[in-house]
Amino acid sequence: MKKNKIILIIVFLALLIVAIYLLTTRQEKETLKPIFPADSTSIVRIEIADPDTSIIITKINNQWQITYPIKWEVNEDHFKMFWTEVLREQYSIEPIASGKAALNQYSLTDTTALKIKVYDNKNKLIKEVWFSDLNNPADYFCFKGDNNVYQIKRKVCLNYPPKLDLWRSSYALRIFPEQLLAIEVKYTKNSYKLTRKGNIWHYKDSKEDFDIPPGNVTMGKILNALASLGSGTIFTRDNAPKLETPACSVKLILTDNSTIQIEMYPGEKNYFMTIDRYPDLVFEVPFDTYFRFTRFAATFRAKEGDPEELLP
Repeated sequence: MKKNKIILIIVFLALLIVAIYLLTTRQEKETLKPIFPADSTSIVRIEIADPDTSIIITKINNQWQITYPIKWEVNEDHFKMFWTEVLREQYSIEPIASGKAALNQYSLTDTTALKIKVYDNKNKLIKEVWFSDLNNPADYFCFKGDNNVYQIKRKVCLNYPPKLDLWRSSYALRIFPEQLLAIEVKYTKNSYKLTRKGNIWHYKDSKEDFDIPPGNVTMGKILNALASLGSGTIFTRDNAPKLETPACSVKLILTDNSTIQIEMYPGEKNYFMTIDRYPDLVFEVPFDTYFRFTRFAATFRAKEGDPEELLP
């Protein structure tokens, strides 16, 4: 091997060793800290706001719930991801920029930033952090009142804005069979009552009176609907479509002797539903939700395995 090639190899190896040393030293010196308090049990309220809207999530009886702009169950999967990717995320305490000009440059201002505040059980603000998205793989943030800009290796603004549909559970009701004593249904062509004794459901209307066979598909679909009665779109009464006469009324009688009243109204494409537990809200639901409750007696007589498409 020629002498000049040996020299080049030695120089290359020396530079490589220096580069590895510098990189290792830098990593060893990098100090990581949690953005929010490490003691997650101290947090009982979270406020998320952007320039257009806001949402408040509160811990009530050890359950996280949306308390503003409506009272609703939180989407557990989305909330767990938020807790992992934001509240428990760490950052390098070495800022990437500093000064008021830097805050403007990184869109970390009062009128542009996504703001996340966390409070303790005495309603005391623990920490307020502002985030911005400059269309890079990672977002930037600062602590309110501080001029240092840091980076978080997450897309906070994109994934966790204060949009209600992202944070709320899709379920309007979750009522399970063991919670039910009876179901009363009235619609334009009939009215009937379903009563439960143990695991047996009984059907009764003005003409029919019988026990529903185990495994009946129609009964099963009603119970499944009540266990996960959902809505992709929620309106307030002020901005909801005008509701005329209900096409179907469903009254649930629960084992604690309380009741839930559900009304369904026809729309141009789907149906609109009201629930007396949410007097200020209107839910848009598919035709299938209405159809599950408006079946004839013969469909409740069908035994498991009978072809449902042959029933009226």
